[in-house]
Parts: sequence; structure tokens; C-alpha cells
Amino acid sequence: MWALVCEGEDFALCLTGWEVPAPPGTPDRARRFEAIWSVEPDVVREASRICAAITATRRPALVEAARPRLEAPPTLAPESERAVTARMLSHVSAELSRAGG
Repeated sequence: MWALVCEGEDFALCLTGWEVPAPPGTPDRARRFEAIWSVEPDVVREASRICAAITATRRPALVEAARPRLEAPPTLAPESERAVTARMLSHVSAELSRAGG
């Protein structure tokens, strides 16, 4: 299982996923993954807080530097959510077109 959480002033994105188990020796191109993503600021902020809690067990000073931001409410405008969603769907659509699907 893995997670990618990116929260900036202009956008926020949380993507989590895992690889569906496959028989040993499965070629890379046949590997399959399940993922879920969100651009909702509250969801991304909660994911950021969870990542910070995990990180704090090994690098507490790193988390302390981010604590004021993590305790503040998210401030992204709805337009940023739409922009990230449109970009992600554009990439997925292009990949499906290349793959012939």
C-alpha cells in the first residue's frame, strides 16, 4: 500500500493505492493496481495529518515545522479542485487512447 499526499497553496491531492496480488513472475505490464484519489481540501488535510503522525515516530522535528499548517483549516478555492480533476482526467484519457482502450 502507498500514498501520495501533496498539499500546496494552489492545489491539494491525495492518491492512495495498492497492487492487486498476482502470481509470481507476472510481467510488469500485466500488474494491476487499485487506487483512489481526492482533491477535496478537507480529505487531503486529514491525509496530511495522518502522514505527519506516522512521520512523527521517526522525525518529530520535521513534523513540528509543519504543525501550524496542519492545525489550520484548509484554504483552497474550489477552482483548484476542478483544475486538478480536469488535469487528472485528461492524463487518464490520453493514456487510454494510447493503449487503444
